[in-house]
Amino acid sequence: MPDRALNRICYVEDDEDIQRIVSMALERIGKMTVSVVSDPTKAIDAMLAFKPDLVMLDWMMPMIDGPTLF
Repeated sequence: MPDRALNRICYVEDDEDIQRIVSMALERIGKMTVSVVSDPTKAIDAMLAFKPDLVMLDWMMPMIDGPTLF
């Protein structure tokens, strides 16, 4: 299987300060396209629409935690 670049990241995080720091690092340093989802109940729909190469999940979120989401 050929190596595939990670260009599109879907980041599910409810904390706005952490969202900004992580997405800024991924976009500016990693040159990646990042879709940030604040509401874990909307994460699956956002992933299906965005079609990311990688999904990053917050471990502890209200309503649904990262491990439960998948």
